[in-house]
Amino acid sequence: MLLKTLKLILITRYSKFFIVILVLLLAYNIFTGLVIKPTEIVYYRYVVLAIFSFFTLLAGVNSTVPLLKSDVHFLFVSAMPRKDLILSLFTSKYVFYGLSSLIPVLYTLPFTQTGRIDELAGLILSVLMTFFVTSIGLALYNFSIRVRIAVSAAATLWLISPIFGFYYSPMAYLFDHFTYGIIFVVILSAGFTYFAFRTLATSQIEKTRVIGSVREKRDREGNIIVKIPRETTFRNRSVAFNTIAFNFSRVPIYSRTSFISRNRSGTTKISRVIIAGIAISIVLNLILVKMSTSGSTDLLLSIFISVYSVMFIPLLFSQSALALERAWLSFTSMDPGIYMKYFMTGKILQALSFTAPISAGLIFISLFYG
Repeated sequence: MLLKTLKLILITRYSKFFIVILVLLLAYNIFTGLVIKPTEIVYYRYVVLAIFSFFTLLAGVNSTVPLLKSDVHFLFVSAMPRKDLILSLFTSKYVFYGLSSLIPVLYTLPFTQTGRIDELAGLILSVLMTFFVTSIGLALYNFSIRVRIAVSAAATLWLISPIFGFYYSPMAYLFDHFTYGIIFVVILSAGFTYFAFRTLATSQIEKTRVIGSVREKRDREGNIIVKIPRETTFRNRSVAFNTIAFNFSRVPIYSRTSFISRNRSGTTKISRVIIAGIAISIVLNLILVKMSTSGSTDLLLSIFISVYSVMFIPLLFSQSALALERAWLSFTSMDPGIYMKYFMTGKILQALSFTAPISAGLIFISLFYG
């Protein structure tokens, strides 16, 4: 029953393509860690530290239970054992936060230690840290946003404290203080995992209602502010051009900040997306310039960061492409196959406009910094 429940939970939350990508990345990084000789490079420790700190803050603040509306009306009223459902929900949470943090850590871990034994110990502690990253959001589920921010910020500061010479931290194992690292990682991971399962077991999460809220902007007198968009003309242009231009200029944004409590959707201008791409390109290339000193390991990490940013940012960017599409109108105005061809052309141009600054920066780095 547990395996069937787990399979049901996973396939209703993640696509098969997403699972395959995670498995391939996980297998590749494990293989890389086995074939690359452990070589200590100091700043790789800070990369691992930054990864766990980022996901800790993200998971803690965005405290959610991976629950769908169908779960409330079916799974929680069925004869399915509650413990199987709880374990499956935790696993689905781990797939997103745990594996997402573990995959890049596995790649950089061989460059943080000098021997296989130390690397194995670092691997075990890193896996335990992923359970903490996964559990902190569930453990703080019943608390207010202020408490979640405070606890997440405090935990993040504790993780990065070895940078300032304070080694009573879970991440002390990255700085050759394995004793402190083992003690605090075990305590932190076990404690938050316990509270995460306790939250799932005791909280009446199945009674959470689906809340759809629309925020209205009002002036000081309480009148609703209505923004009239700029008029768009489609005169003297072909159907293909108009359809592609419309889907290129409108960038849909859809997010589910809580799997069952609130959905948010909207659109933004393509100009803002291009500006964001330029900003990311500047930050990314400054990091790569800083890293491109010498040695093949630096090149490997640079390639990993480059491919990760160019491939996965557009992948996340495209998840909401069809979320706000009005199929009842679009597919009745022209042949669905023709419309989808124009639609995908516009979305491809969106992805290119976003990644073009990043790609240009990477080409510049490769030409002038090797």
